[in-house]
Amino acid sequence: MEEKTFNIGKRPAIDFIKEKLGIGLIGAEIGVNKGHNAFYVCHIIQPKILYLIDPWNNFLDPASGEVIGEAQYIMAKNLLKPFPYCNFLRKTSFEAVEDIANETLDFVYIDANHSEMAVLSDIIRCYHKVKKGGILSGHDFTTASVGEAVKLFCQKAKIDKLYTQEQDWWFFKKE
Repeated sequence: MEEKTFNIGKRPAIDFIKEKLGIGLIGAEIGVNKGHNAFYVCHIIQPKILYLIDPWNNFLDPASGEVIGEAQYIMAKNLLKPFPYCNFLRKTSFEAVEDIANETLDFVYIDANHSEMAVLSDIIRCYHKVKKGGILSGHDFTTASVGEAVKLFCQKAKIDKLYTQEQDWWFFKKE
């Protein structure tokens, strides 16, 4: 197999998930783009099932200025072809989470629309999909809208401990 590497940097949340929950997990990534982070997840966590949620609908990413559409979907499909447990859900997160039963996921990693309302909505909807003791996580915590949404959810849900490192954030779902 051809070895592929990407300079996406470390993903502290993914490393933490492996350390605390192990490998062979069931998880989801919201906001896949070209699949580089999912590739990292596949190598680190070696999931049993990984739901990859992104509509790839020509969304303009304000952070990068990149349009995320068909070309990025094809890149992600090709990159993740060696991992048969990757299930692509080409839908918005709002639509896709309806396809996942409550309390079936060990982890979720969110890196999609960065507006405060979108991040908050993703966290709220995914919280019910994660098993008790599982981990909700994401990227770009230092982006004001993302950080505010994460902190607001943690405050309202009375989450005891919010972890942050570099750009990543994560917390355990209450038992």
